[in-house]
Amino acid sequence: MMIERGLVGRILNYMMRSTLEECIMLWFGKTNQTDREIKRMFLTDVLRAALGQYDHWQSDTDGLVALLILNDQFRRNIFRNSPGMYTMDEECVWLVKYSFAKGMDEQMDPLKVIFLCLVLTHSEELEDQELCLQIWAKTSQRLKARGHAHVADRMQQTFAKHFHVIKWFGRFPHRNGILGREHALGEEEFLVDTNFRFDLPYSPDKGAVNSLHI
Repeated sequence: MMIERGLVGRILNYMMRSTLEECIMLWFGKTNQTDREIKRMFLTDVLRAALGQYDHWQSDTDGLVALLILNDQFRRNIFRNSPGMYTMDEECVWLVKYSFAKGMDEQMDPLKVIFLCLVLTHSEELEDQELCLQIWAKTSQRLKARGHAHVADRMQQTFAKHFHVIKWFGRFPHRNGILGREHALGEEEFLVDTNFRFDLPYSPDKGAVNSLHI
């Protein structure tokens, strides 16, 4: 099947803004306006992706990134605070591992590899968190070589926090209310610690990025 280059381009152009600060604010800013805009522009394609209609994109580097954005990032915008946020997570993790096995991450712009690592950092499996840190260690060196050390370091802090939460609890306590899970011992106390509030929007005044989509 032919890859729908126009659609792939629209997805990537939407997410890859002219400056890094604009990108960070879009990816992690958490606004109702952004959620509504993504729903208006991409809901049909998010639903089609979930049905497998764009699975043929996975053999192409840009297509793979666009597919992950639909199934991981845009799904979290459109279905925020509902179980639908997580419907495609297992499929996304499989796609990311497939891409790493093929060496596709090394063929990508390192900024686009962020979307692969975000899939892994959303996982509640410790081995996926470990893989995220391994891949990011390699990718961050490429970013630093291009003069983007601040972004590399911010993302490293965020990915490390996700790893430590999963190592501690074996899951993200922030999801308990959405998924109807009872809090385990220590989770309620943990949720009041703002150092790990991944659900908070990014602020330019903070040194690390909070993963709003957790």
